[in-house]
Amino acid sequence: MKKKYIILIVVLVLLNVFQLSWTLFAYQLATDVVPDEETAIAIAIAVWLPIFGDRVLKQEPYWANYHIVGGYWEVFAAGPPGYIGGGPEIRIRKSDGKILRVRHSM
Repeated sequence: MKKKYIILIVVLVLLNVFQLSWTLFAYQLATDVVPDEETAIAIAIAVWLPIFGDRVLKQEPYWANYHIVGGYWEVFAAGPPGYIGGGPEIRIRKSDGKILRVRHSM
């Protein structure tokens, strides 16, 4: 009889731990500062303007890739006309919006 109670207690404790960890994980997913591509591009343009000037606004199209392993958005802009690549790049952490890297590949 004691064995059944011990097993029941262990199972209940494990269920509570699982529920708590799932709740924290779900909260983290729901509170990402940069949830989508449009937000990442808007942040990128806001950061690039003071650094690279108004020419960034002319370097459309912009595109963003999300890296699941690192948890960050990488946003690119087209380079000057006639060049392949050569535009500004930025990495933005999805969870808190921290700017991880800004560079220009020219």
